[in-house]
Amino acid sequence: APYALAYPHIELTLTDIQDNAIARRAFGPGEYLAPGEDEQRGFPANREASIKLHLNTTDLKPAGYRLFLFYLQ
Repeated sequence: APYALAYPHIELTLTDIQDNAIARRAFGPGEYLAPGEDEQRGFPANREASIKLHLNTTDLKPAGYRLFLFYLQ
């Protein structure tokens, strides 16, 4: 967007080989922003973001995933 946006929450759903949900979790901006990034400033205009989430899925054996971005009101 040509203007700054608030950082969204991210819902990650891990799925099995039949696309059934096996785990789901929502992450707030404070959980995925890099150290030093200011959540209050928002997502800068005309920029891309790279996000890393470290997950231990050893017991789940996921085959796929879905991402859903949302804002709390």
